[in-house]
Amino acid sequence: MSAYIKIIRPFNLLLVALTQGLIYYFIIVPVAELSAIPLLLTPTLFALLIIDTVIIAAAGYVINDIFDYEVDKQNHGTKTIVGQKITIPSAWIFYELLAVTGMIIAFYVAYKIDHLSLSSIYFIATGLLFLYSLIWKQKAWIGNIVVSLFTAMVPFILIFAERAFYFELDHSYRTLLSYQLGGFIVFAFITNMIREIVKDQEDQEGDQKIGYRTAAIVYQASTIRAINLFLLTLNLIVLLLLFFKLYLRAGFTTGIEKPLSIWSLLILIIGLHLYTFIQIWKAKNKKDFHQISTILKLIMLLGLILFIVL
Repeated sequence: MSAYIKIIRPFNLLLVALTQGLIYYFIIVPVAELSAIPLLLTPTLFALLIIDTVIIAAAGYVINDIFDYEVDKQNHGTKTIVGQKITIPSAWIFYELLAVTGMIIAFYVAYKIDHLSLSSIYFIATGLLFLYSLIWKQKAWIGNIVVSLFTAMVPFILIFAERAFYFELDHSYRTLLSYQLGGFIVFAFITNMIREIVKDQEDQEGDQKIGYRTAAIVYQASTIRAINLFLLTLNLIVLLLLFFKLYLRAGFTTGIEKPLSIWSLLILIIGLHLYTFIQIWKAKNKKDFHQISTILKLIMLLGLILFIVL
């Protein structure tokens, strides 16, 4: 049983659930209360929507490990789960069980809110993750972009489900919500794009042996480093621009309660960006790249909290 839990990356799934839960209850719900516009999702339906998003992500991890069986043997050896602790046929059954469960939940939620187009997101996301694992992961850039888009679109699912509410908002509330959600989507996309490239660097040796043509293999290390440093710098610039835009729009002044905590969080995120910049510049081996990947997860989580408290 532990192998089945490990294969779906529970920590990553927790981040997905936290992202949707925190954004919904700390950004969307307060705006709905202030504007007196009702939301379609009941607490039960919202919980099911989170579960469905988590299932989609979990199925993506399983199918990725199935198709990556050979390359994972090169990169991780005995730590490989599929083929070692879980047979490939069993992994396929697990994937199919997740896929069918996700489909049923997606249809149920969409039906209950009379918004059947919401279920299309499930099929699109599942199909993209399947194609990523089968084809796109082996190629430069496209696989990185697809996974980063999936990560960035996690909050978009919420606003798509509540789009009737969103379009009923007056201009000021809709603009504020757009900056908060849109800002986090851009921030999440760039952060995860860097992380995906770094993971390609971490797995470069095994990927090359199996015949993959990821960006880390196609381009020289100096080029990949320059791209990552550019993206990291762009990420920080985007974050700062959105921070001050939201800070001013929310009407913060020196006398507002708890401004120090917000600024402290911003300074921490800036510090982590600078530290990551140095680590990317110095990185040479798998351990270095794995450490950078972990720091980027932390930056993503702290960035989510920052967008929420603004």
